[in-house]
Amino acid sequence: MDVTETQPRCDTFKEVPCLAKQEWDRIKALNSSFQSAAMEELMALVGLEHVKQQFLSIWAKVQVLKKQQILGKRTERYHIIMLGNPGTGEYEAS
Repeated sequence: MDVTETQPRCDTFKEVPCLAKQEWDRIKALNSSFQSAAMEELMALVGLEHVKQQFLSIWAKVQVLKKQQILGKRTERYHIIMLGNPGTGEYEAS
């Protein structure tokens, strides 16, 4: 049995699709008024999938509250604390 047949080749690795970026692109395609340079910059970062999903979740909640015209009447706060080891992207994401 040839060892090279059982080992994956280096050229078979593919970029993992960013589900948050796909969702953001879908939202923009549905309504062109949803534009945000900050979200575009966040979605352009490599990795940080959980962070991107969290930002999309907060963004969607704010959009619903705006549509219901109750955004200013609620006492919810939308603060995020970015923690992590040096070089993990907290500064770029913030």
